Amino acid sequence: LPGGHAAGMKIYLESPILQQLIAEAFANKVKVAAICHGVVLAARSIAQNGKSVLFGRKTTALLKSQGLTAWAITCAWLGSYYRTYPVTVEDEVRASLANPVDFLRGPLPLWRDSDDSLDPGFIVRDDNYISGRWPGDAHRLATEFNLMLRAN
Repeated sequence: LPGGHAAGMKIYLESPILQQLIAEAFANKVKVAAICHGVVLAARSIAQNGKSVLFGRKTTALLKSQGLTAWAITCAWLGSYYRTYPVTVEDEVRASLANPVDFLRGPLPLWRDSDDSLDPGFIVRDDNYISGRWPGDAHRLATEFNLMLRAN
């Protein structure tokens, strides 16, 4: 589940069709990867028990500090581009979890990972679900997801 910013993402993040497909994927133990705002889509996907598919799982997503910093630095020329919603990604995702401590922030995201250097990337894996925070985690997320897909 890819992420992204701005008003154009709302049709994706708010899609009842996608939310239903994601709920079914989690119910059927399909392997799922989400990054950045893509984790919001997972958080909004409701399981049969009436709770988010992320309820009872560990996850990460775009950190509150990342989103607010990007907005503060760019708002003079990009306006609300980095504020897709009034609530930050981290706050919305945390609210969908069984316990706020199930949201893992990882190390300070100062550097981006790459194909040659996965170490700066941070991901969280919980059973058939894997999540990342921002594009700086994308190479590690893709590598780990590929390994997860190849495993039995």
